[in-house]
Amino acid sequence: MIKILSNRDDVARYVSDVRAASDANRNALGFLPSAVFDDYAARGKLLVAVSSSGAYAGHLLFDRKFPRATVLQMFCSAASRRNGVATALLEELKGGLTNDGFLSIKASVAEDLTESNRFWERQRFFIKERKLGGITTGRKILVRIHELDTPQLFARSGLTVSGSDSLGLGSMAAMVAPMYLLDLNVVFDVSRRRSEHEAAARLLHASHRGECRLAISGEMAVELGRARPHAKDDPMIGLIEALPKVRLPQRKEAVKIEQDLASIIFPEKVYPSGLSANDLSDIRHISTVALNGLSGFITRDGRLLAAANQIRSKFGILVAPPTEFVTPAWSDSSGEFEAGGYGRLELLPMHEQTYEPARELLQSCGLRPSEIVSDWLPGDLAQQSQVSLVVRDAESVVGYVSWSRNDYSANNVRIRAVVDESHPQAIGIAQMTLGRAVELARRPGFTTFLLDTPARQVSMREVAHGVGYRATDLPHRLAKISAGCVVTPDSWSEFHKRLSGVGIRLPDSPPRWEGHAQLIEIHCPDGERRFVRLDAFETLLSPLIMCVSGRPAVIVPIQHRYAVPLLGHSKQLSLAPKLRAERSHERIYLGDPRALGRFETGGVALFYESGSEGEQAVVAAARIVDSYLIQGDEISEESLEKSVLTQNNLREIGKSRDKAACLFDNIVVLPRPVGLSFLRELGYGEQKLITTNRVSPEQLSAILCRGFNG
Repeated sequence: MIKILSNRDDVARYVSDVRAASDANRNALGFLPSAVFDDYAARGKLLVAVSSSGAYAGHLLFDRKFPRATVLQMFCSAASRRNGVATALLEELKGGLTNDGFLSIKASVAEDLTESNRFWERQRFFIKERKLGGITTGRKILVRIHELDTPQLFARSGLTVSGSDSLGLGSMAAMVAPMYLLDLNVVFDVSRRRSEHEAAARLLHASHRGECRLAISGEMAVELGRARPHAKDDPMIGLIEALPKVRLPQRKEAVKIEQDLASIIFPEKVYPSGLSANDLSDIRHISTVALNGLSGFITRDGRLLAAANQIRSKFGILVAPPTEFVTPAWSDSSGEFEAGGYGRLELLPMHEQTYEPARELLQSCGLRPSEIVSDWLPGDLAQQSQVSLVVRDAESVVGYVSWSRNDYSANNVRIRAVVDESHPQAIGIAQMTLGRAVELARRPGFTTFLLDTPARQVSMREVAHGVGYRATDLPHRLAKISAGCVVTPDSWSEFHKRLSGVGIRLPDSPPRWEGHAQLIEIHCPDGERRFVRLDAFETLLSPLIMCVSGRPAVIVPIQHRYAVPLLGHSKQLSLAPKLRAERSHERIYLGDPRALGRFETGGVALFYESGSEGEQAVVAAARIVDSYLIQGDEISEESLEKSVLTQNNLREIGKSRDKAACLFDNIVVLPRPVGLSFLRELGYGEQKLITTNRVSPEQLSAILCRGFNG
């Protein structure tokens, strides 16, 4: 019988045995200083296996850095091998990490250790990377990754408490694509080479890909009969018969809806006697949409399009031409990113030269050819109904992301993304692809994102988890909701109303600030009631900042040349390569060490763009995640990775060798920069804008109200 000890007091008795086993097997385990074992045992990062008699049988030394853990050493004594000790140690580690919400475990194994590699293979640790070991040994090291079956969807207990809750978004996995009715003129555009043929054809392509659903109303056949009474063999009849039909329900409210629509679309005519047969058909098309709960009506009819805003305001349905569902690819999709010691990574739209390399990347990620053709790659680049971007280094395509760019009205976006997991910059590539997709695809209001990514996409999942994606009921699909706003007590009721539209209900009254870990009550889309930490809620709906009463805040001065890459608020397109910090959702502001105490974890940072070239205004808000002092001799390129500064220009922000580091995320750009004159009215003059200073809750609320409402 084998027992696994994890309690630090129990483990402490065996540290000397662990140290001795490690020293005696340095060739297989590598060298670790003696003090490491005492330190890791005290911090609960050492598991020890003992026999029924209490004799040492093996150990597992590991490190934890959410959301991934790393196995540093695993060893079994000669007497206990082939008795399941290694498996028992690893299962204990997997169980603990799974309960804590970790996503994966990494283990580095020398390639020449054949038996060890067989064990890790059996334990479903796949090879992510092959790299050189130490200079003296000349070994090749296999970096292996295991994805944990983390239960990110909580059981239906009726009440759950967790900081990493999914908000019950699992049911979103099978979200039904929106359905639109087609007008007769759009159907004609499909079958004939008319001026709008391309837009209509792309709309059908989007439907085939499952991005939306298209149908016709029962009124269509009547309308076609009037337009072409003798054309029984017309191919249009066959096309219309092949499309799904939606009937106009015979309900009492139908007459009232038709009356309202007539007054909006044909205000100069009397309903129904003053309307022509075609006028009544137009009204019945839109009545069919409204009474069946469809998303909208696609038409080129000028009268209907002129009334589109009023129809949407009253009935919540869309009336739009097909051209608005098929917008041109964004011209600012491309860009270069620095990649540390690996040169630069280029993000660019898919074209003929990158099509085949992208297909090879997708196939190497385990996708079947049929999946690639039907769901992932556009079959015709000239008629694609999606945005497709690739990431390319100096040699090959190393990342791919696509999302629908039709259906502009429904705030539901499905993203497909992969990264070359063997690339040294896999995390950075995942940040680039996913970040760019969210940036370009997010719509005003709440946007729901579904992310499809194949198995073994650990880097993509880690990045997605960090910005609030959570598991769904379907394998390999994650989901999140993006709010993209700052909420104050004054805007709470509006936020509450908008959030209810996606199935999440908050308390009627905003809470007061108690700390970033305070719990808030939420009623979720799956019908459950949950209590979620405030900071976790902001991450799940990121970017979102809940400026509830009493939340601490500071105004942080930053020069224009640093503000633009750090905050991404500039409306001018920069052709310069983007820094590594610009691909990360977490970024670092470096400033005067005397300001360190003013950066409170969970607080709000208001960034004031200073200098003659800057706006001289508060341009963005962000959430403070952490703050710490970086001493001059500890400042390295690695510590500056999330900053826009380098060791060469650190002196430009102050003479002190030490720097206060503020780690922040959830950046929300203010639609209207809040200028110096308004800040003066609040009692915040130029002197206070030279260094980081606190603002009162009243000042914070006034600045945000001005920045969002003018």
